[in-house]
Amino acid sequence: MSVELVSRVLHHSHAQSHSKVILMAIAWHTEDQSKGCWPPREVLANYANVSVRTLSRSLIELQDLGELEVVQNGAWMRGSVTMHNLYRIKLACPDECDGTLNHKFLGT
Repeated sequence: MSVELVSRVLHHSHAQSHSKVILMAIAWHTEDQSKGCWPPREVLANYANVSVRTLSRSLIELQDLGELEVVQNGAWMRGSVTMHNLYRIKLACPDECDGTLNHKFLGT
């Protein structure tokens, strides 16, 4: 789990409702941001209490916001025995953020 990623999603994501919960779940599963993570779609849908179809729409929304990269069957390409998608969070702190876990804005 990456506490830093979870904190970044909480403070800076523009996603709303279950899409933000899904991004939080992906952050929760990510140990190394450069490698990403590959939780099953059913697990992510369960976290947000949505159907797998709604999960798919949320993943597209997160990609459109520029906050998530999805690589189809990426887990298998990284050496996993599963054919799950690979997820990488692309959300960055804005320039005015101090970059700490509290994500305070500089000058405040």
